[in-house]
Amino acid sequence: MTAALDPITLEVITEQLIAVVREMRATMIRTAYSMTIYEMKDFSCSLFDSAKRLVAQSEDLPAHVLPLPWSVEAIMQDFAKDINPGDVFLMNDAYRGGTHLNDVTMLYPIYDGDTLVLLAANRSHWDDVGGMTPGSMSGNATEVLQEGVRSPLRQHACARGAAGRLPCHARNVPGSGAAGARAMASLRPRYGNEVYRA
Repeated sequence: MTAALDPITLEVITEQLIAVVREMRATMIRTAYSMTIYEMKDFSCSLFDSAKRLVAQSEDLPAHVLPLPWSVEAIMQDFAKDINPGDVFLMNDAYRGGTHLNDVTMLYPIYDGDTLVLLAANRSHWDDVGGMTPGSMSGNATEVLQEGVRSPLRQHACARGAAGRLPCHARNVPGSGAAGARAMASLRPRYGNEVYRA
């Protein structure tokens, strides 16, 4: 199939991608350890194509989704030459597309064989990322490092057990990306990878 799509097929694919994002959201809620996620729904999910363009989101928080492309761009710049199937990237840097340090961005590359097809991303509120006070936010902070850890982090291949090294309340985060990958695996045979890169 070529990249030129008729309007009906384009709309069908768009709705399928939104359904994938909704499945990612449902996975986050069902597997969350933190009530900030499963009760307050303080997180957002989205899909990006391999060119780092936002292709799908669902009913999420605009404060999360709007700056998310800058975080995806920053992660892809930092690790462009070393992205592999099963990798999970975490970032909370407020100066590179983040919001505040408690909102951590997860990027999960979705591959078909050796081809990067999509990037599943979510941004979720972690209750504590270090800092000078519990909960990481203090009115007395005079610099960002007093609010907690600020860093792009990388966890290698969840299949090799990296998810077990994440903080307890974050172990559902890669599961959201894996849910997106499973859903995409069922859609790709119908239209091919080219359509999702178009």
